[in-house]
Amino acid sequence: MYERFEQLLKEHGISTYRVAKDTKITTSLFSQWKSGKNQPKTSTLQKIADYFGVSIEWLLGNTEVRNIPDPKSGGALVINENPLSANERELIDMYRQLPPELQKMIADNIKACYRVSAKDKLDEEKAM
Repeated sequence: MYERFEQLLKEHGISTYRVAKDTKITTSLFSQWKSGKNQPKTSTLQKIADYFGVSIEWLLGNTEVRNIPDPKSGGALVINENPLSANERELIDMYRQLPPELQKMIADNIKACYRVSAKDKLDEEKAM
């Protein structure tokens, strides 16, 4: 079971420490889990599954289907059927810690960049 967790760490390019910090799960629990001294409770497994956007059943090795949860059902945030990457989660976390006026400034900048990018793409398509 821990092998699936390690697989997710590699795929997302993050450390156990980062998962522990983000989920409020102690690093000692991960160490005990890895050594086989302890198995996480269902609630802890759910936190890990939600964090990575997979089902508990996949995490436990009971299925090969990851079953990314629907965000409307309280599962991990998924965009276009893809769970957020570690970098995206980190950016969102930092964004949420900013005061509202800075959040608005960042959102306005992202929207402006998106509009420029979309316009450039449209210009390229017209040129073809």
